[in-house]
Amino acid sequence: MGNYSCSSAETFLITMKESDDAVLVGTSSAGDTGGVICLFKTSHGIFYRLPVGHSSGSSPKGFPLEGKGISPNYLVPMKVNDFLSGKDTQLSYALQLFQK
Repeated sequence: MGNYSCSSAETFLITMKESDDAVLVGTSSAGDTGGVICLFKTSHGIFYRLPVGHSSGSSPKGFPLEGKGISPNYLVPMKVNDFLSGKDTQLSYALQLFQK
């Protein structure tokens, strides 16, 4: 997870975090769940769900759905040298957690 995690990814993250059954690794999310969802249907019968406004609500446990990023259980920023060499710092950290 990181600051590019937004919209439905943030909805997923807050659901996982509040379930107490997941461990989040990375950096804080963007702070934008996408807001109010509107369902659209094309003339070919394809459905789309798109955010059309900002939500003013909160999660079931009271976390604001807009304006505040979700913090991980383990703050693990991506390292430049790892990125340049093709290594995923955050995935490596998460895999180490499984080995403990």
